[in-house]
Amino acid sequence: MAGHVVSAIVIAGHSHRKALGVVRGDRAEAPALLPLDPEDRRFVGLSGGPKQAVYWDRLCTHASGRRIALAWEGNRYNDAFLLQGSPAFDLVVAELAHLPLRDNAVVVPERAVRARFAETGAGLAAFVERLAAHGPARVVLVGAPPPKADAARLAELIGIGAYGAKLAAAHSLDPHDLALTPATVRLKLWQVEQNVQRAVADRFGIAFVPAPAACADADGCLHPDYWAHDVTHANASYGALMRDEIANHFT
Repeated sequence: MAGHVVSAIVIAGHSHRKALGVVRGDRAEAPALLPLDPEDRRFVGLSGGPKQAVYWDRLCTHASGRRIALAWEGNRYNDAFLLQGSPAFDLVVAELAHLPLRDNAVVVPERAVRARFAETGAGLAAFVERLAAHGPARVVLVGAPPPKADAARLAELIGIGAYGAKLAAAHSLDPHDLALTPATVRLKLWQVEQNVQRAVADRFGIAFVPAPAACADADGCLHPDYWAHDVTHANASYGALMRDEIANHFT
């Protein structure tokens, strides 16, 4: 197993790592490099919780000479904009210029939305610089899955989980009367957040691995076949596609 761990690509980072097969591990133990679930011998995952500083310390400790696939945030657009605020807004994003604007919506400039994700970019840049100092063989940045479009199914998932209540409290909304931001707007917001991350990757000369095109529906949102049973994450089928994309970037 030791030789396999050294040669395998290390997957680590925030919550989207779970779809890639990274296991949480024993919470009483320090983060460790463990086989994925289901096992894929091309990879190992760093167990533990990224909300703890020790998680990132351990990733740096393991970095020397290793290939690392880093999943960084990717849900800020949901945290900030999953629920419809007032006034309703829309934006134009170059990569998605074909998407129509909503009637009677306030159109905000893309740069204003990019500024909303500045903390994401700054945190990522700081950690990539820190990680580079520990001598990894190579690092790639793993993109996040696109948003989920089915409003009725999303409303059901919000109702059965804690995420909707958390967002409602954060935005001072009634948890029993939540309106979702339309999927076209969330898709644009997701694209802006991905652009912010890609810009950091370009700045440090590392590859950005976007969500596989095969996981998207006709409109560019996450196809239902790849939904996890929650509001924001993808499932193991998505993870299998994404691991192939990541492996291709290391060949």
